[in-house]
Amino acid sequence: MANRLKQIRFGRDCCGDLEQAERREWLLSNGRGGYAAGNIATSLTRRYHGLLVAPLSGALDRHLMMAKADATLRVDGREWPLFTNRWFGGVIDPPGYRNIESFHLEGRMPVWRFAFGHLILEMRIWMEWGQMTTYVAYRMTGGDASASLSINLLANRRDHHGNMHIRDTTASVTESENGLTIEWPEGDSLYLHTTSASIEPWQH
Repeated sequence: MANRLKQIRFGRDCCGDLEQAERREWLLSNGRGGYAAGNIATSLTRRYHGLLVAPLSGALDRHLMMAKADATLRVDGREWPLFTNRWFGGVIDPPGYRNIESFHLEGRMPVWRFAFGHLILEMRIWMEWGQMTTYVAYRMTGGDASASLSINLLANRRDHHGNMHIRDTTASVTESENGLTIEWPEGDSLYLHTTSASIEPWQH
């Protein structure tokens, strides 16, 4: 087909360059006013970056509910961050973008590929159409029994145009089957589920 879109793919030369990686952004939507957005480096460089931004009481009342899923790979006592954080003053810690082998889109789905010798790990993000649901999936090949993945899930509740204030972070966290339920005093809830891992609450 003459009008077929060219596949979007970037290699290590782009992914390993923070300036280039942060300039290249992705966006997913669910058809109901919710969206997920970010950049190749996985750092949050806009207020609108996050894994789940949902309209709570109408299309003009979008709130960031799920900010990030920060994963760390552990093999034989060594650790590799698969995420990047940009802190006040421009400090980058950890520089997980350096571990990205490539990035591409499968249709609308962003896919990161990390390579550590013979071990290959892929991360995918997608949204379920018509639902306020975001999926983050990891697939590892070429590793051994010593390889493990730990993920810090960062939940939030703020207007997607604004900033977060410490006094606004009050929420209750309860354990449910294969997941957690986070409830805010305003009456909004966020449900976190896993299919093949353990999950436990931690509040800061």
